[in-house]
Amino acid sequence: MALTAPATDFFGTRLEPAALVAGLRAQGLERFALILRDDEAVLRAPADGGDALARAQTWLRGALSPLLPCRVERAAGAGPRGGVFRDRRRRPPEVVAVAEARDEADAGRAEAEL
Repeated sequence: MALTAPATDFFGTRLEPAALVAGLRAQGLERFALILRDDEAVLRAPADGGDALARAQTWLRGALSPLLPCRVERAAGAGPRGGVFRDRRRRPPEVVAVAEARDEADAGRAEAEL
């Protein structure tokens, strides 16, 4: 079952799976699978990834939240040519809303709008 919640960066900006795959490809990776889990991101890539793999891991850490660990798994059959994104998250997303209120009437309106 795929979760419909978007991947987000440190600031909560939505990251499209296609953009994550394209970003990793731009670092020189040809075959890989990016697996997003509740507690970590896993970049599965060939054992002979070399400098491209190091660049990709650094780029991925910068793209995602620093609070989400990002590790590399080196495997012979790492993923298809061109890369793939797999969403393996199971926890339901949490939504946090913030509103600024100057007085009680403002607070009531802000709460109704949220």
